[in-house]
Amino acid sequence: MAGDDAAASWHQGTPIDLAALEAKRPPVVIQQILEHEGRLMTGEAVISMPYKAVRYGGGAVRVYDLLQDPDETEDISGRYPGVLRDLEPYLMSRDQITRCIEHELTLTQQHEILKAWGKKKRPREWATVTNPPRARQKPLE
Repeated sequence: MAGDDAAASWHQGTPIDLAALEAKRPPVVIQQILEHEGRLMTGEAVISMPYKAVRYGGGAVRVYDLLQDPDETEDISGRYPGVLRDLEPYLMSRDQITRCIEHELTLTQQHEILKAWGKKKRPREWATVTNPPRARQKPLE
């Protein structure tokens, strides 16, 4: 019981403002590279409850109120420029977007080169590791 009293009174009767705690939480940032109509583009979102800012391909930023509009149908960026101003710094700059896309294209090209190399080589030419004799023994039961 004494332990329960100590756990229950840790805040010494001071009210806890949950809204203030939520306000101190850093925004959640989501960044993806997507393929759309044969080209790569970025998709970004910043969530700072109750708002979510979204931008695709470096285009315009749209802002949604997730509590009032959970289906994200109404862009409120024009009505709440302060929210847009607060969330926009978390999105990538145009230069960062360009570098991400170029990096992804480089990785894709390297992957294609490796795939082509793998198709040209016979399996015995692939890098192999031989197992030592003790590894080839039948396991004990």
